Amino acid sequence: MLLSGVVFGQQSIEVLVDKLEGFKFKNWDSVEYYSNEILEASREGQHREIGLALQYLGVVQYEKYGDYDSALSLYNVAVGHFRKDKDSTLLAAIYNNYGVVHKTKANYDKALDYFFKALDFISSDSTSSISITLLNNIGEVSFYMGKVDESEKYHQLAYESALFKNDSLLLGASLVYLGNIASSKMESEKAIDYYSNALKYLSQYNANTANIIMNIGIVYHFKGELREAISYYQKAITVAKEFKSSQSLALSYLNMGEAMLTLDDPNTVKTLRKTVEIASEFNLNRILRNAHQFLASYYENHNNYKLALEHFKYYKNFSDSIINENSLARFNSLNVKFNTAQKEKQIANQELQIEQKNASIIKQRNQKIFIAIVLIFILLIGALFYLRSRMKQKYLLQQAVITEKEKGLKAIFMATENERQRISKDLHDGVGQHLSSVKMQLESLTIRDERINVKKQHIIKNLGEAAQEIRQISHQMMPRSLEEVGLVPSLEDLFSKTFTQTSIKCSFEYNDVEQRYPKDVEISLYRIVQELLNNIIKHSHANNVAVQLYTINKKLIMTVEDDGIGFDVKVKSSGHGLLNIKSRIETLNGNFECESVENTQTVITLSVPLT
Repeated sequence: MLLSGVVFGQQSIEVLVDKLEGFKFKNWDSVEYYSNEILEASREGQHREIGLALQYLGVVQYEKYGDYDSALSLYNVAVGHFRKDKDSTLLAAIYNNYGVVHKTKANYDKALDYFFKALDFISSDSTSSISITLLNNIGEVSFYMGKVDESEKYHQLAYESALFKNDSLLLGASLVYLGNIASSKMESEKAIDYYSNALKYLSQYNANTANIIMNIGIVYHFKGELREAISYYQKAITVAKEFKSSQSLALSYLNMGEAMLTLDDPNTVKTLRKTVEIASEFNLNRILRNAHQFLASYYENHNNYKLALEHFKYYKNFSDSIINENSLARFNSLNVKFNTAQKEKQIANQELQIEQKNASIIKQRNQKIFIAIVLIFILLIGALFYLRSRMKQKYLLQQAVITEKEKGLKAIFMATENERQRISKDLHDGVGQHLSSVKMQLESLTIRDERINVKKQHIIKNLGEAAQEIRQISHQMMPRSLEEVGLVPSLEDLFSKTFTQTSIKCSFEYNDVEQRYPKDVEISLYRIVQELLNNIIKHSHANNVAVQLYTINKKLIMTVEDDGIGFDVKVKSSGHGLLNIKSRIETLNGNFECESVENTQTVITLSVPLT
């Protein structure tokens, strides 16, 4: 079955990607829709587009559904496409996504592995958005592990980079983390100031601010203003439900439960059990640990020691699984590597300053050396000029020989094509027309004798088949469509007729090639494709053939790819067919490349300059 043209253009894919980027972190339903649209519209080889779609489907699973295993599975497929695309920023982003999932699941050692690995991909760009995000994520994990000073260092680096970049979204995020640090140090007013400024920066975005509102509640909580804190927790729950953020929702219920525990509110157990329900559903181990700790305290305060012991056991189990010596050791190791890298940058800057100071001394010495070199150069220039003149004459002679050779080859090919055209016309307009005329005359005869009439019909059939064969031979020698409508329709017709009676499936994609090209270009490409298709049918044992035709940088590019058995290029490069193709391309000042892997596939690439 022949497919003509491009089913879904590159421009449409880019529009879908722009739509996807526009809705990220704003509307997860739209992100999911456009991600699926990109996967349906993408073609093989569009690794960046397919990878982005899979990555954001993973984010949807994480943010909207809380399905962390599905998110990781989608990231696993996406990272393969990003590796093929070789885009370090995209790889850094996907490894950041891995880290976020493990951070949420309280797998801190794995989270740190991914965050630091992502930093390695973008080590040269410390002010990029992904770099700032990674610094904040590392700071958050270190905070959860009790490394408050290290956490503040990373968040401060992120804030300074975001300030330099003047990115309000990243500034807001960094301020939230710095607010968390201030809150942990009991610097209440400073924390509220951080959070309030973060809300101002983020107000221009349709962002989930549940955690910021909740954190303001936590500050009032620490100040002992528990009713004020609970009111903020309730606001945070409303926002978290609006954005369907399971983590923010569970955290808000947890903090509200803690405040109620302090007030000995009768709704404490109900609130904390709601926390356990959400955290269990979405594998939020850190939140589960704290919820069981508060429930144990509540039942102990109410002399229900059996339930208190039960919840304390849960709390202890989750504590042991979240933070262990290996996690802390892994953090220290990675942190040392990061600090070493920072120190190396400082040393590099100092070395640069020393080099600049020494540059003037070296410059003076070099000036003296330069004077000596100039004197030697003056002595050599005469000899070089003579040699250059000799080489130029030799080059011109070689070019003249090459030009004459190309003219000769071009004349041979054009003479061959003209002869083909003449024979094709004679066959079609001469022999073909005569056969058709004889057929029509026979058809007009009325014969009553049935036996003779049967023979007449047999003769008419044979004449029709002969006329059809003459037309096919005429078309193969010089298809009229090549002269009348151009290269692309002629190739489509060639593919259709070539593979109709075979099991081989052929796809033909083209872009920006509808215009007419010089006659010698169109004829040469057509003949080359004929030669390649004959080779594929006879020798390749292929199931699929893919042909692409497009223009780039004022060159007409054609690729012919099959999934056949391939061949040894070194052995077959001297064959008559490939030599004929090379000769035709050389007459057009073009280029021919052949890549083949035995038992796998063959890719032929042709390029012809259009100016």
